[in-house]
Amino acid sequence: MTRARSAKLVLAAALLLPVASAASGLAAPGASTVVAKVKVGGQPCGVVGTPTGVWVADYAGNRLVRIDPATGAVAGEVAGVRQTCEITYARGAVWAPSRTGTLYRVDPVARKIAARVQVGGELDDVVASAGSVWVVSYGGRSVIRVNPRTNRVAHRIALPGARGGGSGITAAGGAVWAGQTQGTAVFRIDPRTNRVVAVRTGKVGPAWFSSSGDAVWFSNIYDNTVMRLDPATRKVTATIPVRSTPVNLEAIGRDVWVPNDTSNVVTRIDRDTGQVLEVIDTARNPAVVAGWNGDAWVTMFDAGEVWQLRPPDRS
Repeated sequence: MTRARSAKLVLAAALLLPVASAASGLAAPGASTVVAKVKVGGQPCGVVGTPTGVWVADYAGNRLVRIDPATGAVAGEVAGVRQTCEITYARGAVWAPSRTGTLYRVDPVARKIAARVQVGGELDDVVASAGSVWVVSYGGRSVIRVNPRTNRVAHRIALPGARGGGSGITAAGGAVWAGQTQGTAVFRIDPRTNRVVAVRTGKVGPAWFSSSGDAVWFSNIYDNTVMRLDPATRKVTATIPVRSTPVNLEAIGRDVWVPNDTSNVVTRIDRDTGQVLEVIDTARNPAVVAGWNGDAWVTMFDAGEVWQLRPPDRS
C-alpha cells in the first residue's frame, strides 16, 4: 500500500511482542538473516519473483525495477508504469495495476510495456486465477476481471456492502477472495459465475490477502491481527495479534510474512500453528513482501530499499 493510503488508516497502539532483530545481518539461532539490502531509490512498493529475477514497483519513480538475486543489485528497469504498487506475475508477464486506472502488462524479458488495459478508477491489488487476471478497484469497491488473451475487461463485479475501499485479492479453494478497508467481511467470488458471497470475519478492515493453497490469509489493518480462513468451510481458523498496520502479507514455504507498515517491523508466522516466530526490525515502512527461491523480499517504501530475508532452516 502507498504511504498516502497508509496515512488514512487508524494507527492502533503496538502490541508488546518479543522482538528478534535481524537488521544487523547476524541472526540468532532460529532467526532470519538479512542477505541483502538493495538500494532501488524512489518508493518501492509491490514486489514479485519471476524467472527473470525479482521485480519491484517504484511508486514515485513511475517504473518497474528488476533486481538480480544472484548479485543483489538493480539490473534494469521499465519506465512509464505510473503510480503502481501491488504487482503479480502470470502468463510470462508482470501485471501492474495503476492508481490512474490502467492495468499494465509488462514483458520482463523484452523489458517493455506490452499492453495497457484501460480499466478506470484507482486500482489496488491484482491476482491471476481461472484463466483471468483480476484487479481491485479501490473507490469502485469492485473487482474487474480481465481476459489476458485479449487484454480487455471481461466483467465488472461489485463487492456488495463493501465499506471504505476495495483492497487486496488472492485465489484459494477454487475461488477468488477480495477485501475491504473498513467493513467486517471478506468476499468470495466464484469464477464460474462471477457470483459474490460476503464472508463475515468479525474484524474491521480485512484488507490485504495471500494464499497458502490450503488457507486464505488476510491482515486486519485497524485491529492489528492476521487471520487464517479455511476456504472450504469459510470459517476463520486462527487470529494472530501482530504489530500495528499489518499490510501486504505473503505465504512463503512454511511461514507467513507480514509487513507492519507503521511499526517498521516484519512479522514471521508459522502457517500451521499460527504462532509468531519472530518480529524483525526493518527500515522505514515495510510495504509488500514476496517469495523467491525460499527467501522473502520486502520493500521499504520510505527507505528506497528492498530487503532479502532468509528464514532459518526448519527442515
